[in-house]
Formats: sequence, C-alpha cells, structure tokens
Amino acid sequence: MKFNQSKSFFSKFLFFINIIVGFLIGVCYFFNNFYSDFVSDYAIISVFFPIIFIINFLFFIYWLIRFDLRLIYSLFFIVLFTNNSVFIIKSKKKEESKDSFHLMSYNVRLFNHYKWLKTDSIPENISNYIKINQPDILTLQEYHNDYKKLFNHYPEKYFGLNGENVGLAIFSKKKFLNKGALEDENGRLLAIYIDFIEKEDTLRVYNLHLKSYNLDILKLKADKKSLKEILNKTGNAYKIQNNEIDLFIKHVKTSPYQNLISVDLNNTPYTYVYKKINKNFKDSFVEKGSGFGSTYGFGLIPIRIDYLFVSPSINVDYFKTHDINLSDHKPISVFLNI
Repeated sequence: MKFNQSKSFFSKFLFFINIIVGFLIGVCYFFNNFYSDFVSDYAIISVFFPIIFIINFLFFIYWLIRFDLRLIYSLFFIVLFTNNSVFIIKSKKKEESKDSFHLMSYNVRLFNHYKWLKTDSIPENISNYIKINQPDILTLQEYHNDYKKLFNHYPEKYFGLNGENVGLAIFSKKKFLNKGALEDENGRLLAIYIDFIEKEDTLRVYNLHLKSYNLDILKLKADKKSLKEILNKTGNAYKIQNNEIDLFIKHVKTSPYQNLISVDLNNTPYTYVYKKINKNFKDSFVEKGSGFGSTYGFGLIPIRIDYLFVSPSINVDYFKTHDINLSDHKPISVFLNI
C-alpha cells in the first residue's frame, strides 16, 4: 500500500482545519494532566472534548481512505488519549446480580421544585423509579427536603442541607454506624458520608457535589460580553473545584474503611479535577460501563459529569446509566461484589 499527500487547495484547507482540531485536543490534554491558575479560564473547552475528538477521528478516517500521509497527524492525537476514551466498548456485558450491593447516585435538580419541566409529577415519578430499582443505598445531589416523605421506605437517612433547605442526602437500607460532613474553608457543604456494614466489612459512602459552572452555553449570545462571562465563570469555578477536590482527597485518605464515592463532579473525565480522584479510586463506568456514559443534558454533546468511584480493592460487577428524563441529570448505578 502506497501513501500519498494531495496538494489540492481543498485538501490543504481540510488539513488546516485538522491542525486546529489537533491543537484543541492538545489543550484538552493539558487540562487532563495539569492544573494552572493562569489558564483556568479556558477549562470549559474540556466540555467539548468528545465532539473535538470525534471530528479528529473523522479526519483520520478521511485521510486513511485517501491513503494520505496526513493521517499520522490525526492518529497522534487518537493515541494521546488511548487511556481516556470517549466511547467505551465492552465485549461481555454482565447484568446486575441479586447478590450484588447496589449503590445509586442521582442529581434530582430539586425534584423540579421550580417547575423547569411543566409537570407536577416529577417528584412522584422519581420516587417510583427508585422503588422499582431498589438500591441498597441512594445518594442524591441537589436534594430538596420538602420531598423527604417520598423516601420513607428507607429506614436510615442523612441530610446535609444549607439555609434554603437543599443540599445532599443519603438514604439506606443499611444501618448507619457513623455519619459526618465535610465543609470547605468558607463553610460551604462539600460532602456528607456514612459508615455501614456489608457482609462483615465496614464501608464508607461519600456523597459529594463540586462547584457548578452555572452556565447555559446554548442560550448565550456569540458576542464579546458573553465570551467574557463564560471565561470568568468557568475560570472561577475551575479554581474552586480544584481546591474542593484537594480538600476531599485529604479527608478521604483519613477514612479507615474501603470507600464508595458518589459525586456530581460538574466536570468531565478530561480534566485534572477528575484525574486527581481517579488516581486513587476506580471509575466504575470505566470498569464495567459502555457507550458514551452521558449523564447530563447538554444538547448533542455526550457529557459525563456524574460518577461512582470505588476503592481499588472492591470488585465492580456492573454499571448502569439509567435512561430516564426526570432531571437535567441521569441516575447512575453500580453493582458491587463486596
């Protein structure tokens, strides 16, 4: 097979676009492996990494079909992210087992308390869906305490609430041995945790929610003012997230038990914030999930910002992203062999 390199204007123009796409992937690689206050304003680009990566892959296919040596450029960036794939394929899919321990995490968006969705049935639908799936432990982010009666079928409950009666919640079929909360240096609630016994082992479950970007990019205008707003908000949020994850890692290292971490990271797997936690714990989606694993409604972009991490010694049987639309997030479940 003999490769060539077309010198037509069209192919040169395509390769110019290819170079820009490669540069953007390089920027994403930086945010995946390093942290710097100086460039934190541009961290939002990692949100678009799946689309950028797919475009680069299409360029690779195009150059390959044309037997054009410029495929090497696209191939380099594919190899660069070999260990952090956009799409995961599992050859053997193991379903959940009755003997597995089931942990579910769900950002419920305050149970639609402020009627983002024009229906009154969201709280009851969420409760009914959870009753059908019967997780042993349920962790909720953006929880609103007005709806606690919907989860009276759980004998054990623990809440971490702020002044607006919202925050984090853990519901459990297992009896709590201990419980606690973690706040940042400004007194903002960062995480809550509970300890329990499963098959003679004592485990700890954390429920963690990092700072949000608070952006609706699809509604922002394409002007200088909007761009400045995006950069300011994302830069500030990324700095806060970095501090929050450092506080959390410091706390979780003091845990005397194996840990299960339920977290709305408000960031993608292509950032240093993710890498800090993934360095110490297994991402259960990577272990046993498949597909894009998208958990957040962000238009056509497959974005994964909700995670279930486990200690390295814990075996993951199965991971599931639930395909329901009762919030702007999707619930996720992990089934564990403990």
